[in-house]
Amino acid sequence: MRRGELLNLCWQDIDFENKTVDVQPKSDTAHTWQWHVKDTERRGLPLTEELVELLAFHQAQALRPPASSIWLLIEVFWTAPERLRRVP
Repeated sequence: MRRGELLNLCWQDIDFENKTVDVQPKSDTAHTWQWHVKDTERRGLPLTEELVELLAFHQAQALRPPASSIWLLIEVFWTAPERLRRVP
């Protein structure tokens, strides 16, 4: 996933049953900022079983609404998404 896609990810984008994440354009809301998916309108990406389990655990602990960001510290990255870097 691209950095902007990852930072704008919401719980409703994750399909736990089919083990996929739906990358789609977002509007400017309290939990997301407006942006468009590069090269396409939307796309689905597969998730590993381990990642699905970790995300399910994180979601259970988060107690946040489905439309909210999956990140607890999204405000840290909100104005500086370049702080999220690839791991070599």
